[in-house]
Amino acid sequence: MNTLTWRRPASLPPITQNEVHIWRVHLPLAPARYADLWQVLNEEERERARRFHFERDRQCSVTARGILRLLLAWYGVGEDGAELKPASLNFRYNAYGKPEVSGARLAFNVTHSGAMILLAFSPLQLLGVDVEYMRAQSDLESLARHFFAPEECATLLALPAEQRVQAFYNCWTRKEAYIKARGLGLSLPLDSFTVSLKPGEPAALLACTDDKRTPADWSLFALDPGQEYAGALAVCPGSSPCVVRCWDWHDALFTGL
Repeated sequence: MNTLTWRRPASLPPITQNEVHIWRVHLPLAPARYADLWQVLNEEERERARRFHFERDRQCSVTARGILRLLLAWYGVGEDGAELKPASLNFRYNAYGKPEVSGARLAFNVTHSGAMILLAFSPLQLLGVDVEYMRAQSDLESLARHFFAPEECATLLALPAEQRVQAFYNCWTRKEAYIKARGLGLSLPLDSFTVSLKPGEPAALLACTDDKRTPADWSLFALDPGQEYAGALAVCPGSSPCVVRCWDWHDALFTGL
């Protein structure tokens, strides 16, 4: 199974042309680090964070956007050769809400669920990542019938009951990662393409009906973010295979920025 291993780097690693880096962040951060991240946000981002009713949601918003800014600045220079500064980055959004950074040469994607944030970065431009906390679903079958392709539903319901929750979230995260990589949001119906979902089998895009690329052009990776979480990465690497590296964020890395 193409599941990846998380490593704790002593310092911030550089990224090469064919690499994807995924960072795992556990919430909450120490208050001092949260305050550091607040300083690199712009006023719009701070106001968005203030609007959250619950403190945990506010901290997630600040942490995700703050670390995103820090890592985008760390990973390199802009298209014009200028060094990027965390607080000076300007985000723009496509018609479906996917963010990009003006002047940056990296694609990126961010996802969060529960107490987990994942951030993915790559020079490869088609990139999506998803994480989900695996809650037990009493209506799992009806959710699958509503959102999944018929083939996926049949595969799910043929599994032993004890494997269905994992299989459901395997399917969900792989679909979300692919949609996010395409940059089309939910304008791309979840049942318009199929992915693998059986526990223990490799993550894969099996069929897609409205993509000029073929399933063979895409690489899907199963992520194991931690107990009770499921995750997936989707990337279109082109002619060269990509190398995926998974990193754990920790306090000491703030000193390298």
